[in-house]
Amino acid sequence: TADKNKTKLLKCHCDICKDQNYVCETDGLCFTSLSLEHGTYKYSYRCLERRILTPPDNPIWCREKSPVGRYHTMGCCDSNYCNGQIVFPNGTSSTSEPYYGTASNATESPEVKEMDLALLMVLAVGGVMAFALC
Repeated sequence: TADKNKTKLLKCHCDICKDQNYVCETDGLCFTSLSLEHGTYKYSYRCLERRILTPPDNPIWCREKSPVGRYHTMGCCDSNYCNGQIVFPNGTSSTSEPYYGTASNATESPEVKEMDLALLMVLAVGGVMAFALC
């Protein structure tokens, strides 16, 4: 889009962007999420567009001091490919699949409570619906 062309875009590792060589670009932040599914850790790597970072100064997606839960955690960062190197509070690291960049400016959130997850889902669905209407 025209706005993306005016802004220097951040490059992030993206596990669902096969056609783009597993790289997404954003005017917002990179993120990694880690979930525990059936005893196995599952990583997701994506881009977060600036327009969905709410509130802008401390996005719910990236909160460093979220209440501790047991099955899900997220981390955000703002340098190229940084989301491949976020270290989570439980000691697991997204570097199990090596990627480039640094995560020195990453925010690592302790795990997100169910209520926060519900709010994240509402925000995600709302963002998708708003994008679809544009």
